[in-house]
Amino acid sequence: MRIFLLIVITIFLKEGYSQNQDSLNINKDLYKQLNEVVITGQLTETSPEDAVHKIRIINSKTLNSGLFNNLADILEKELNIKLSEDNVLGSSISIQGISGQNVKILIDDVPVIGRLNGNIDLSQINLNDIDRIEIIEGPLSTIYGTDALAGTINIITKKKLDYQRTLNTYYESIGKYNLSLMLGKEYKRHTIKYQFGRNYFNGWSEGQDFSFIPESMPADINRYKQWKPKEQLLHKLSYNINKENYIINNHIESFYEKITNKGMPNLPYLENAFDEYYYTYRTNTSSNIKIKIKNNDLKILLAYNTYHRIKETLYTDLTTLSTTLVQNQTAQDTSSFGLVMIKTILSNYH
Repeated sequence: MRIFLLIVITIFLKEGYSQNQDSLNINKDLYKQLNEVVITGQLTETSPEDAVHKIRIINSKTLNSGLFNNLADILEKELNIKLSEDNVLGSSISIQGISGQNVKILIDDVPVIGRLNGNIDLSQINLNDIDRIEIIEGPLSTIYGTDALAGTINIITKKKLDYQRTLNTYYESIGKYNLSLMLGKEYKRHTIKYQFGRNYFNGWSEGQDFSFIPESMPADINRYKQWKPKEQLLHKLSYNINKENYIINNHIESFYEKITNKGMPNLPYLENAFDEYYYTYRTNTSSNIKIKIKNNDLKILLAYNTYHRIKETLYTDLTTLSTTLVQNQTAQDTSSFGLVMIKTILSNYH
């Protein structure tokens, strides 16, 4: 019987928790009066009932339930959305039967780049700093481009500081070991946050024995895994300014992933094998500026994102564990993408 163990530990140091708790108590009545709003495909923040398009919302209560680790985990529970999993390429998505190359994935209105075979690996998008997810089924190509034909998924990150110090851990008996840390400080409408996350999957094969601690099997047939070992590292720094006439949200994020595909030992003597390693590097930098000028709202969105995926194939001597880079062009590969975005919206209201 499959054993599932979930450990979620949240640590609040007394000073940081008490400061935020006092702030929540003071503004308790104010928070009760706030209504849910949406921004995807809208010029300004709009209530879901008044939005031009029908928008489905996954709220923070669901995101913070502790049941989901990444975007793929939570979207597979949604209607009309189908996810498939590849051992190397990761998760892919289709909405209403239309493939992932026509599904737009946004983070705070900034497109997520790095499609492989037309798909974004949703398992690379962490849920730790997400406030809500807005989903629109149907085309939004006039607003977000030609790849928004099937639908648009906009991930809205948290702009306010919930707690100043948070530590979350997650363990699953198939070999998942996750850890995330958040440190933050708020002072006179200025907020700064630092986040660190590490997700590790030790790989899994049918009939594999249970082990609480990851085991390394570099030289026998157990080195091969049906589901490949994966390690992810995330660093994110955010700095937000919230004034009466303007709001500025800045962040810089670095993401690293390594997928290990160790091959079966080669016949006849089982003395060597070919191993593949897939490295992914993402950097996301953006600045979202909102300015109020009398009856006008000015929004400026600046973004610079990079994506690199590198494949390496190594020849491994299982007697000495020495490795040699395979001298074959088809065994090595590098894919690179870049995004520079400047978006300005001026809206008038009475």
